[in-house]
Amino acid sequence: MACTNQQEEWTVDITNDRTGDIIRIIFCLGFDHGQVSGFVFDEFGEPFPGDNSVKGFRVFTPQPPRGFMSLDFRWDKFEVGIRILMVGRIFVDEDGLTKFDGRFIAAPAPIGSVASSRSGKLLVNPDVGDTGTGNGTQT
Repeated sequence: MACTNQQEEWTVDITNDRTGDIIRIIFCLGFDHGQVSGFVFDEFGEPFPGDNSVKGFRVFTPQPPRGFMSLDFRWDKFEVGIRILMVGRIFVDEDGLTKFDGRFIAAPAPIGSVASSRSGKLLVNPDVGDTGTGNGTQT
């Protein structure tokens, strides 16, 4: 996995509220006039099974926090289509690192979309209805 020159790498730790499980995922994100696009990978750098594209929005603010970002992506597991919606704030910490602090909810994938027949190396996939946090750093 390697992000292009036009993309930023974001490493995010996802914590499931229901189970307490934590898993690291990696985003390669591009930004164009507030629109976010890119791809999501597991902690091993492998693309998520099926459609690993990411869409969303990023809004900058003149005062802290530095902005807000939403991410919408698939996290299929064993032929069950799951859509993750994540939203949070972007800020700069005391060490000057750009950080993301957000929440997610797992929802059913759109009707008619095809789920992946494999779950990849991810050991802990969320179930529909799960919620949790997503905290990470632009690397």
